[in-house]
Amino acid sequence: MKTILPAIAERYSCRSYTDQPVDQETLDSILEAARRAPSACNKQPWRYYVVRSLEMLREVRAHCFAPPVANRFVNDAPVLVGVGIKKDVLVHGVVPFIKGIPYQYIDVGISTDHLMLQATALGLATCWIGWFDVKAARRVLSIPSSVEPCGFISLGYPADEKSTEIKRLPKEKIATFC
Repeated sequence: MKTILPAIAERYSCRSYTDQPVDQETLDSILEAARRAPSACNKQPWRYYVVRSLEMLREVRAHCFAPPVANRFVNDAPVLVGVGIKKDVLVHGVVPFIKGIPYQYIDVGISTDHLMLQATALGLATCWIGWFDVKAARRVLSIPSSVEPCGFISLGYPADEKSTEIKRLPKEKIATFC
């Protein structure tokens, strides 16, 4: 039986990275996993802004994570990935209004999870970052107004080790069999 449970079990929110660079082939593989995620009406609303040049890393770190939004561990990560949502008028505007379900956020969450799991499977570590300066991210990464910045992912080779099993609720607490 094929399973992705090892990558799921190994993934954790890393907050310490080595200075080892991430090569283009690895980044391409990680983005391919993100690209293959399912989405409502196949609209694929995710947009990724892969920051790896030293100059851009300095800009993002200085402006998007400036106090009081300091996430110091971003200073170690050799790659930061800005995450954005491109909203489709019908699927991401009208349908959520009628149904009350924000499909674009679900879609981006699935794609981002694919990205993080592929990174884990390749020996890298990630951390989803939701605490950042949205206006600065839009400006620094030249994100168009049709895309909503919604997060960052730090990405690189871990300098720390996942020391303990992350506590999760037992399946009896999260699942009801009908």
